[in-house]
Amino acid sequence: MLDCHELNNKMDQAISNCDPIDSIWSIFRNSILKSAYNHIPHKDRKVRHQPWMTKSTDREIHRRQRYHRANVTFPSDSNQQKVDRQSKYCDKLINADYNNFINRKICQELEYGNTKPLFKFIDNRRGNSNTIKHLDGCDSDSAKDIAEHFAKSFTTVFTEDDGKCTVPTAKTVKQQSNIKIESKGVLKQLQALDATKGAGPDGISPALLKYLACFIYDPLTKLYQYSLDTSTVPSDWRCANVVPIYKKGSRGDALNYRPISLTCLLSKILEHIISHDLNNYFEHRALLSDCQHGFRKGRGCDTQLVTTVTDFIDAYDTDIPIDLAVLDFSKAFDVVSHPKLLNKLYALGVHTSTVRWVESWLCDRTLSVTVNGAASSQYPVTSGVPQGSVLGPLLFLAYINDMPDVVTYSKLRLFADDSLVYKHIHSSSDSALLQADLNNLCTWADDWQMKFNVSKCEQMRIARPANQTPSCSYLMNNTPLQDVTEVKYLGVKIDNTLSFNKRYVGRPLVPSIC
Repeated sequence: MLDCHELNNKMDQAISNCDPIDSIWSIFRNSILKSAYNHIPHKDRKVRHQPWMTKSTDREIHRRQRYHRANVTFPSDSNQQKVDRQSKYCDKLINADYNNFINRKICQELEYGNTKPLFKFIDNRRGNSNTIKHLDGCDSDSAKDIAEHFAKSFTTVFTEDDGKCTVPTAKTVKQQSNIKIESKGVLKQLQALDATKGAGPDGISPALLKYLACFIYDPLTKLYQYSLDTSTVPSDWRCANVVPIYKKGSRGDALNYRPISLTCLLSKILEHIISHDLNNYFEHRALLSDCQHGFRKGRGCDTQLVTTVTDFIDAYDTDIPIDLAVLDFSKAFDVVSHPKLLNKLYALGVHTSTVRWVESWLCDRTLSVTVNGAASSQYPVTSGVPQGSVLGPLLFLAYINDMPDVVTYSKLRLFADDSLVYKHIHSSSDSALLQADLNNLCTWADDWQMKFNVSKCEQMRIARPANQTPSCSYLMNNTPLQDVTEVKYLGVKIDNTLSFNKRYVGRPLVPSIC
């Protein structure tokens, strides 16, 4: 078992000597991995392609195979009869096992809300949906080459900071104290880990961490506090194994896949602590924009849709047309400029030690794409916040938090990076004001190195059928927006007469990370 006393002494000595964070992390990680290697038995398991079959059915199938071989070697009527009887018996057992599996392992679990056995069963029947066989522009279809092509494609969307010293408007409030890590909180986070998840780049599984929670929470608390106090992050925590998840469009285009970063679990626990502290500070001081409903407690798709659609219905009932524009960011989470993000955190009054830790966490990050069991080389990450991390979404909210400030005449609705701007149209001057706000948004995006994908941005006029008139042609970056009669917003189809008679069948109502 893990020698907690020895681990604590080594950690205390290294911290007192002000050793580099990588050295202290190596002591902690190697102690856990060594203990696991010495005390956890290792056994290669044979993969079962039919998970519903019991061991007794497997034995009868093997007996049928023996009868078949005997009949091939010594053909006779009696041996053939044995094979026929055993085949019928095996078919009967297989059908019984299959029905029991469906009733016991799937139907009963669905009653408790657990859908994992169902989707695992579907994957076994149709094959793994994450298998990628070909990519456009890839020289060969080998798993290694596909992984390398994905990695190169993902890095092409990264941006370099333009060096412009854009200073955001500073808030009058400041975070007075730095974060203090409590051992009880670390223990709670360790015990709440999902043991069925996989390990990160450090090779430490959540099942192992959960089992050792009562033994490692104290030295882990010291490691976390030292990381915050020195504003340094272990290099393992800045590495990510990226898994490409298909979004939409051509499956041969690597950029039609979302890069989800699998990072170290122990890094995620500290991210959770920092995110919780920042969230409390932002919410208590009301620093986040009121029109932002993504990744916030007590707000979500339902609250955003209710607020937005209520405005539409009120205008519709009073016979006032509304012009709206659904805006689409291009690779929003991947193009966030790190220096500009840090400036915005300082402007929001975040404590200096926390901002410096975030800077260390974002600096010198690398990614490696894993596809079909093969991994690519390590590639540098020069911009963006990691998708799949705990802290990344909150940092993105802080980055675009001043976006509503430039919308003067219209209303802006934000759900993470999904944005919608609209205005009541009484006369042509109102259309000009909406166009002015769109121009301001384009200027804001240029200043902060964000990009609108104008080809996917759409405009629409909501009005009664009797008053439907062509809306003004709105521009973004001198490009006309596509004029449509219905838009998809947060999983709901909204048409120009608010009929709501069309159902949008798509992904669940979750924040879009593009």
